[in-house]
Amino acid sequence: MVAIFVISGQTKEEIPAFGMWDLLIKKASHFLAYGFLALLAWWAVKEWQRPLLWALIITIGYAISDELHQTFVPTRNGTLADVIIDALGGITMLLILWGYNQRLKMKD
Repeated sequence: MVAIFVISGQTKEEIPAFGMWDLLIKKASHFLAYGFLALLAWWAVKEWQRPLLWALIITIGYAISDELHQTFVPTRNGTLADVIIDALGGITMLLILWGYNQRLKMKD
């Protein structure tokens, strides 16, 4: 969360540009970063009831707060599209975890 906060606190001039691949790389970075955040959130709450749901709530909640944070950074803005991409990254990771856990249960 700290890494995401620091990166999203940079102005557009401080963020590297990737030419014609810029949009794809930045949106893929959102997807992957929030997928990793969902994994870490799940790991933190895995002993709770419904850990996948809690990990999703944490991930989407942080995505929303991060986009809100960006509205206070000069030259940046928060977007609903980024929240959706972040959420999809988190959901994808949590679906992978769910599938992995189902396979482990079937082996037992």
